[in-house]
Order: sequence, then C-alpha cells, then structure tokens
Amino acid sequence: MSRGYGGFAKLISQDDKCVTYAYGGYDWSIPECSNPNYERDGIITIDKSCFVEPKITKSIELQPDGSEKVIYKREPVRVDFGPDVDAGRITGTLSKYDLNSPKPNRTITILLIHIFKEYQEQGDYPKDTCFFC
Repeated sequence: MSRGYGGFAKLISQDDKCVTYAYGGYDWSIPECSNPNYERDGIITIDKSCFVEPKITKSIELQPDGSEKVIYKREPVRVDFGPDVDAGRITGTLSKYDLNSPKPNRTITILLIHIFKEYQEQGDYPKDTCFFC
C-alpha cells in the first residue's frame, strides 16, 4: 500500500514566450524519494501557446427585485498536452526525488494538469500549485 506521493510547483519566471516553474516531488513509500525538506529541484518550462482558454458560459440569474443579472462562468476544458511535449513546447528536468519514469513523469504530468486547470479557472498563470495522492 502506498503511503502517498505528491508534487508542488512555483512560478519562477515568465516572458512573452514561456513560463517556467520550479517543482519538487515526493513519494513517502520510497525512503530515498521522501524529499523531507520539500526541495524544488526540477524545472518545467511551458510555451505560452500551450495554454488553452476555458469555455465561457453565459447564464441569466433572476434577482429578488425581478431584474435579470448576466453571469459568465469559466469552465475548464481538458488540455491534451502530449503533442506539446513531443514537439518540445513543454520541457522538464527531473527532480532527484522523482522516479525514473518516462517523460513526462507522473509528478510533472499531474502538475501540468493542475497548472492548465488553474490557468483556465483564474485567467492567469498560477503562482503556486500542488497535489497529494
């Protein structure tokens, strides 16, 4: 039984072409991968063209006074970033605490899912993100 694994990333730079995150991972089931100090020693670089805008839905809400209020909601859509990885638009260097899995490894993959979802929800590149499984 797994004791849990996770990852965390922090936005460290961005320019007009790409965003770069420092990230770290841990796996408490493997002692040498526990990362007790939560070091961010891996890098994820994402070309800004990889970011997909959310679906915007519009609804009308009836107010207590009988007026109508228009509400716009951002609905995240799934981002298929596999082709971007293959084309080199998303790159990553492995953290020493990650398992040697095929690229992108599970920590980078899950962090990318979180980064893209949070971008769509917030409308900006997330400053920090994390996950725990």
